[in-house]
Amino acid sequence: MTAAHCTACHRALAGTSCDARPWIIDGVHIAPTRYGSESGSSTDIAPQCHDCAAPIGAFHHFGCDMERCPHETQATSCLACPEPTEEDAA
Repeated sequence: MTAAHCTACHRALAGTSCDARPWIIDGVHIAPTRYGSESGSSTDIAPQCHDCAAPIGAFHHFGCDMERCPHETQATSCLACPEPTEEDAA
């Protein structure tokens, strides 16, 4: 059995951090939020993201359902953020 890998950084989804990809909104580069530092995070967060397995303090992997965008909403469904493209995962 092989581990799943991130399409952006190609690391195994097993306790690793993704490369820091900035959000680019209207030409402005915005740093991504690290797992565990999202606003509203509980003090009892899991040691790893339950979707992409990023550890506390690491960047979520590309396409993670738990990643928050700069608008503090779920990144994969934010209507104000640009849709991720294949180039974003390259």
